[in-house]
Amino acid sequence: MLLAFAKILGGAEPETAEESWQVHGRVVDEQGQPVKDFVAATYWSSNGKQWDKHGERIKVIGHKDLDKFWKDEGVLAALPDHRVKQVEGGEFVATMEDRPRVSIFVTDLKQERGGYVSVEKTAADKPVTVTLLPLVRVTGKIYCLQAGRTSDWTVAIVRC
Repeated sequence: MLLAFAKILGGAEPETAEESWQVHGRVVDEQGQPVKDFVAATYWSSNGKQWDKHGERIKVIGHKDLDKFWKDEGVLAALPDHRVKQVEGGEFVATMEDRPRVSIFVTDLKQERGGYVSVEKTAADKPVTVTLLPLVRVTGKIYCLQAGRTSDWTVAIVRC
């Protein structure tokens, strides 16, 4: 009844989380030329590949497996199930299922250059361009004021 009333007043039905949408884009270098070899994903690990050859997360059972899990600390790796589909000519298509916005991070194969784009679902009909620029390493410490120290390990998620 309320939905029918909203329609009469010109209101739109609320979007459901299941509606998929796509981002179409291209990757270029600093001169605007297409970059054909790149990796693009919506989620990355900064601790190397933490999954096996089948794309399954490495299971950590106690301290004996920690060396397998943390072996590449500081190395970027695109999570397999969050990689963006590449199409010919330095272009990509990303399909989103359940978010109102997405950020896509792109690097060249050597991870010397990178770039990102953030897209709102409402702007999905506009193609985007990601320009790859030199990457720099960012480091930091997370200090907990209440504990009066840095923790043994932390997880930080950076979203642009």
